[in-house]
Amino acid sequence: MSKTFGGRDAIAHLYQNEAHMNDLAQETMWQAVIDCDPAYDGQFFYGVKTVGVYCRPSCRSKTPLRKNTLFFATENDAKQAGFRPCKRCRPE
Repeated sequence: MSKTFGGRDAIAHLYQNEAHMNDLAQETMWQAVIDCDPAYDGQFFYGVKTVGVYCRPSCRSKTPLRKNTLFFATENDAKQAGFRPCKRCRPE
């Protein structure tokens, strides 16, 4: 059985923690990812469903497609959703 990242349980968990996203809008977080903006480090993490990793907003890895990206309030939220830390930005 293959592991699914960002499945229904992960999305439900994400919505439960939506209040903890420091009132950041999805588009603001997405723009921070595109810009690799270190000012947002620690405010949220993003997971890439296709590879199963989570990163800091400032990660210099290739920018994922928006449809493959989930946002998390904490590193623990990303881990609980089944994502592993990125080996490039080392968000742990």
